[in-house]
Amino acid sequence: MRTRVHSFTFLAFLMALPVVALDVASAQQGAPVRHGNSWQQSLEYATPAKEGARLYLRTDNGAVRIHPEPGDKVRCIVILRAFTSNEAEARSLFDKFEFHARMEERGGVYITGQAPPRARHGAKFRVQFQITVPQRYNLDVETQGGDVTVDARLEGEARLTTAGGDVSVVALSGTGRIETAGGNISVDRAGSDLTARTAGGGIHVGDVQGAAILETSGGEIVTGAVGGAVRAEPPAATWW
Repeated sequence: MRTRVHSFTFLAFLMALPVVALDVASAQQGAPVRHGNSWQQSLEYATPAKEGARLYLRTDNGAVRIHPEPGDKVRCIVILRAFTSNEAEARSLFDKFEFHARMEERGGVYITGQAPPRARHGAKFRVQFQITVPQRYNLDVETQGGDVTVDARLEGEARLTTAGGDVSVVALSGTGRIETAGGNISVDRAGSDLTARTAGGGIHVGDVQGAAILETSGGEIVTGAVGGAVRAEPPAATWW
């Protein structure tokens, strides 16, 4: 059985980003707020964007939720949460979180996030990205830890990769490439070719107008009507 879910490092993320871009923009930083035994802080960034351009996101920690809607802006809210009752410790973690965002001359947007080194793989620090993009846009998203969700119809193509989490897409008009090293994949509708691979989870796909490549090493495959060729591994897939 072949399941090609690749591991990656944060430096590889950055090297994969295009280099032709405008100056790095600053984000608005909210004040830390206490929530029980944890502290929360938000960062906000917004920039004009051209329809049909692309969002690049690279983060070593964090769930990602993307909401396509009519408009001409990319808006990003990053929610940081430190699981400690000590305000000074929380502020120290927040201050060490690295966030960069920049706009490319053709209307694309590049966003990177990097957690503090000692909290990167621990339970004390969590990151969530909430991003709004134009409905007619393209996505190139990689996270080393967290779910990836596209919660409305995207009129474009998407490459969505996580090293640990579920991936869920409502509807996609362009080509889709989805990979997770440990989670389920769900795509309600795909308007072109779709590739979905997971090293440990199920794949649930609705109608696909193009070809479909669906691979899992540990879960069921369920799909609706597929307009093109189908390759499913394992081959015991269920069609609606």
